[in-house]
Amino acid sequence: MAGPAAHHRAYPVASAARLLGCHHRPAGRSFRLLDFTVAQFFERLRDTVGIWNFYTGIIKAPVFGFVIAAIGCYEGLQVTGSAESVGRLTTKSVVESIFFVIVLDAVFSIIFLFADV
Repeated sequence: MAGPAAHHRAYPVASAARLLGCHHRPAGRSFRLLDFTVAQFFERLRDTVGIWNFYTGIIKAPVFGFVIAAIGCYEGLQVTGSAESVGRLTTKSVVESIFFVIVLDAVFSIIFLFADV
């Protein structure tokens, strides 16, 4: 199964997007379809999104990254010599990371609420 026909059978969504012409410069096509320029987009972005939205993301992202890395390292160091152990502890670290990110996000929300951000 070689050639373009094989590609269309193996990747139907990508093939449909390519047939519709969405694979080449999708951002440019979006701006043309929505009838606005890149400069207008950034002007509206600046008008609607406050600087504190940016700052809260800059504050939260490294904290979340550190927590995810710490949990992954901790659980990774608990692995014994079997593939079952790797799979079990990988799943455990993902679940713990998601849980702690949700809890930390709630804590950040409360802090930012009291800080009037």
